Amino acid sequence: MQERWVGKNIDIDLLGQAIDAFLISKGLKTSKDTISGGCVISGSNEISSKGGVNVRILGESDDLIIEFLACDDIRRSFRLGLLTSFLGGGSVLLKSLNSQRAIEKLEEEFWIFAEDAIQHLAQSASRSKAP
Repeated sequence: MQERWVGKNIDIDLLGQAIDAFLISKGLKTSKDTISGGCVISGSNEISSKGGVNVRILGESDDLIIEFLACDDIRRSFRLGLLTSFLGGGSVLLKSLNSQRAIEKLEEEFWIFAEDAIQHLAQSASRSKAP
């Protein structure tokens, strides 16, 4: 899912730091990478790589897009569980469903957090550039 904010004048570095802190508070180990036109903050469960998410921040301070993406491992394990359920792969399916529910809950909490962070950081790019 993605959301777009226009005219908010957000300091993207501060927003990235806030998102990083949010993911850490949810028990994820994070890393931040710079990409063309923005950055990606990856969060993964230290126990299993199947609990990972990527948050992309794209654009400029006045025209900003945030994307929340679950890692493909969750989708793959869900499909595998469906395919193998008739062969006794029900436990794989159950684990996949639990992972999927956890990611959906995290995404709901993330968007609530993102709205609050955007409101809090509105006009922060102007403040950070002031002498």
